[in-house]
Amino acid sequence: MQCDIDDCNGVGYIAYIMRKMICLGLVLLCSMLVLLSGCSSRDSVLLRDDGSGRIEAQVVLHPFFIAYLNDIIAGFSNADPDSMELFDLPTLRESMAAISGLELERAVTPKRGSLLLDFAFDDVSALFAQDEASPLAFTRRSDGTTEMQFSLNIDTWPAVRSFIPMSQEDGVETFGPQDPPVTPQEYTDLLVFLLEEYADEDSVIAMIKSQRVDLAVRVDGTISESRGFDSVSGREAKVSLPLLDLVTLHNPVELKLVWK
Repeated sequence: MQCDIDDCNGVGYIAYIMRKMICLGLVLLCSMLVLLSGCSSRDSVLLRDDGSGRIEAQVVLHPFFIAYLNDIIAGFSNADPDSMELFDLPTLRESMAAISGLELERAVTPKRGSLLLDFAFDDVSALFAQDEASPLAFTRRSDGTTEMQFSLNIDTWPAVRSFIPMSQEDGVETFGPQDPPVTPQEYTDLLVFLLEEYADEDSVIAMIKSQRVDLAVRVDGTISESRGFDSVSGREAKVSLPLLDLVTLHNPVELKLVWK
C-alpha cells in the first residue's frame, strides 16, 4: 500500500499513520524495550561486557489491528488483503542497514500478522543520539563489574526517537510518547476511536490493557544487583512491561543491572 501525505485525509490519513506506526514499532525494539504498535512482543536481549550484543524479537499483531489493516488495504488498492503483507520487510531491512554498528541477521514473517526479527549491535550506547539526554548508561568498573542503566522518560525519549529509522514520520509523532505526556486514558480513547468498527469499547479497552512487552536480558556473568525487573536468576533478568506505560511514559521506565 502506497499513500503520500498530500493524498491522505480523514480516515485515509489515519490509515497512513497506522501503517507507518507498525513499521516503526518493529525497529524501535533495538533501543531495548519499546514497541509502538497494537501488538504483543517477546524480546530476548544478550548484552556483553563490551557493550555489544544481540536481540531476538517476536511481534504478533492483535486480530483487531489485522482486521483494521485489511480494510485499509482493500480500500486503497482494491486488492485481496490476504494477498498483501502487513510488514514492509524491504523497507525495514533498508532502514536498519543505514544504522551504523547494527546488523540485521533475520527478518521473516512466519505467518501473516507476525514477525521474527534478529539483529546484532556493536555498542549499545552508540545507538542513541549523542547530543540528547541518553536513555542508557553502560559502565565497566575497575573491580570487574559491569553496570547497565536504562531510563525511558520524556527527557530521554528524543534520543530514543532519533535512533528510529524514518523517525520523522507522522506515526512516531502521533502514536509515540508526547510532550507533555498523554495519559493512559487519552491513549486508550484514541484506540477506541480507531477500532470502533471492529470491536466494542470494552473489548478495545481490555485489549490495550492486556498488551505487554516481555523482555529477558542475559549478560556475561552473574547478576548481583537489579532494579525494575520482575525476576532475576543467575545471568538473566526478566520484566513484563505494560504497553500503555511505554507509549505514554505516564510511568517512566527505569531498569538497572549490575553483574560480574
